[in-house]
Amino acid sequence: MRKILVGAAALVSVISARSAEAQRPLSFEIGAFGQYNSFDKNLNLDNTPTIGGRAALYLLKNLAAEGDIQFGKADWTHANGTKSLTLTPFAARLVYGLPLNDKLKFLIGAGYQNNVYKGRFENINGFVAANEYEDAFTGLVGLKYCLNDKWSLRGDVPVIDYNPSPNFTGDPVTLDGTSTNYGFRVGIGTMLRGECVGTKFDWTLAVSPTSSTHKPGERQAISWTASDNKQKTILQPKIRNFRWSSSNPAVATVDQSGNMTAVAPGSAEIRLCGMVSKIERCASHNATVRKPDWRVSLNGGPATRMVGESVSLSASAVDEDGKPVTGTWAWTSSNPAAVTVDSNGSVRCVAAGTATITATLTASDGDSRNASTTITCNAPPPPPPKPILVVRLTNVHFGFDQITLTKAGRDTLNWVIGQLTSEPGSGWVVSVEGHTDPYGSDSYNDRLSDRRATTVVNYLTRRPGKIDAGRVNKVAFGERCLLLDDDHDRPAKSKREHSVNRRVEIWNLNGTPVPTACRQE
Repeated sequence: MRKILVGAAALVSVISARSAEAQRPLSFEIGAFGQYNSFDKNLNLDNTPTIGGRAALYLLKNLAAEGDIQFGKADWTHANGTKSLTLTPFAARLVYGLPLNDKLKFLIGAGYQNNVYKGRFENINGFVAANEYEDAFTGLVGLKYCLNDKWSLRGDVPVIDYNPSPNFTGDPVTLDGTSTNYGFRVGIGTMLRGECVGTKFDWTLAVSPTSSTHKPGERQAISWTASDNKQKTILQPKIRNFRWSSSNPAVATVDQSGNMTAVAPGSAEIRLCGMVSKIERCASHNATVRKPDWRVSLNGGPATRMVGESVSLSASAVDEDGKPVTGTWAWTSSNPAAVTVDSNGSVRCVAAGTATITATLTASDGDSRNASTTITCNAPPPPPPKPILVVRLTNVHFGFDQITLTKAGRDTLNWVIGQLTSEPGSGWVVSVEGHTDPYGSDSYNDRLSDRRATTVVNYLTRRPGKIDAGRVNKVAFGERCLLLDDDHDRPAKSKREHSVNRRVEIWNLNGTPVPTACRQE
């Protein structure tokens, strides 16, 4: 009997190894059922229903070690009459569930059953013979339908037990009979651990972050998680061939702890792969290594200069780590007609205007950056206005030591009036300035110069075609402003020589103030 049980268990184990889906090992299920029992006619037992409970522990995906016990009553007909027996059979089986679809399984099982018939004993020839326990082989076939992950319906048709041991078979004298019983069972079950609906195992692998950008030399710690299709975490010891790799180690490397190091500009895929239950999964991190950023600085501007002046500019470039960047420099002016610049950054103003001066560095890798400043060039200011001598009246124009104008003097002043009443002199404001030679006292010479200047002013402002008096100013300098210098107290030069000093000058002020001191010619 033991050999038969072992053989049946081995056969079911081989079949179960081919199952693609079932409860995972060590899942646990309990259930209740009702069974109708059809006893071997040799047992003289009335067919009867029983109720029972069962429990199953899954050893493999679809292979369970199952035990059940029943309870019921049955009438037994024997030599001395009829007797009601208590039935409490219990069984232990190996049951294999062959999946027909996601929810339905075909069951086949075999094992040991002990049929307990409490109260079955017989008085034979004065001796009491009991036959309450019978060892039996048991087997079943059935269907199991999963209502959801936990609950299921089950029907076993038939449940067979074969009793090879000697038992009462209606002969009150001998105990040499065997029996085969049939049962028809319907029940319900629930999973206390595991799931009823078998699902194919799967798992996922993820990394975080999924991408990053760095400059050479920077590091990035990449974390990872793994979980099965029941959202349960999978730890690294459960993952076979767990490995990190880089698609381009010249750009980025990674160690087996997930620490990535940026090496050189470019892109690389950092991959993490592993295998669980012969299923390989991978996850990727996209690493971008950028060039170190750099910038150009321009010194010396902005600036404002006069036309003809220069200014020296200088430029430099450093990266974000403060390291110098080298390459080819180029200087340009946005307005070379006004501002020029040479290859050394020397700027010159050649005309009035504004220009943007740009310094551009092209690095050895072809990348370029620039910086700009503004240079403003101003034209030189116009020279300050200067008074313009209109006419100088000398002794020819006045009688000697007199203030009376001669005919030549009047003609000259008539010409002056014509100048002041036509373009461009119609807008002039003039200064009439009287002077004398050093002969005579200072006070006399002051009066004489004033009187002569007054004569000229009166002629200009009172004659026909007269000039507006607001345009004519008068100043008397006496002997203070000599054209031919001499000693004022004891003149050394003759009066004839000093004739150039005896004069009245008419000046176009040209926007300048009326003088208070001698003019510097």
